[in-house]
Amino acid sequence: MKISGIGMTDIGRKRQLNEDYYLCDNQQSIYLVADGMGGVAGGELASKMAVDNFVSKIYPFLQDYDVTLPFDLKANNGYIPSLLKYGIEEANSTVYQYGFHDPSKKGMGTTFTAAITSEEKLYVGHIGDTRLYRIRSGKIAQLSEDHTLVQQLVKDGHITPKEARHHPKKNVITRLLGPKPKVKIDILSEQLIPGDIYLLC
Repeated sequence: MKISGIGMTDIGRKRQLNEDYYLCDNQQSIYLVADGMGGVAGGELASKMAVDNFVSKIYPFLQDYDVTLPFDLKANNGYIPSLLKYGIEEANSTVYQYGFHDPSKKGMGTTFTAAITSEEKLYVGHIGDTRLYRIRSGKIAQLSEDHTLVQQLVKDGHITPKEARHHPKKNVITRLLGPKPKVKIDILSEQLIPGDIYLLC
């Protein structure tokens, strides 16, 4: 199955600084989007640092399957899920340490959603509210779950999805890469079908 991707970013109409960073690597079948936390010093640095560090950590293991693995395959249901978790944890540690040692960047963070395709399957590591959508047979579905206060309120039954769209705290993110030394990562996987389109945004 041939897989190809394209990527772009735009500063938008509200901000003076673009805090987005993305990777679209068709050769290694890695696609990811990081959105630096707006309003916090270093958001643009956090997103770039996270992506660059993630890539530097996982590329050697995608290119040489005989290297010694620094992670437990059994604990994470296979090679690619383990690799995603390892790479994101390493990226989180790097961003956190930078913010810890530079008071002006303390608390810097970024959303992070990375997709890797392997053997006709899609594997995704996800933190924050950068979304993954799938378009299949003309129907679009959101596959990732937003790590936001509003999404938690919806899950808990306090507000409806319709109310969530206009909630005054819809921008409050509950899980990010970088602000804390440890991070909880959602790992998703699904079978690819010819004609599928995936959108990271």
